[in-house]
Amino acid sequence: MTGAVHSTINKDPGSLAESLGPYHYLHTILQETPNGVVVAGLDHRVIHANPATGRFCGVPYENLAGRTVEQSLARKTTLFSS
Repeated sequence: MTGAVHSTINKDPGSLAESLGPYHYLHTILQETPNGVVVAGLDHRVIHANPATGRFCGVPYENLAGRTVEQSLARKTTLFSS
């Protein structure tokens, strides 16, 4: 696999804009949309979640990185229950 995906949660806005370069506007759109957006890795752990996801899950979005999708959604859905 080429390139690694790193979370942008809790990053300094200045260094974030610099590291994302011309794609910074996409990050801004994801942060501002009223729709929940989650980026998860192959291990189902959250790499990035936007503020709307935090509101949906009832957890500050900054706390979602590193959690599994199942842990993040467990309080709102029965999708993962047996």
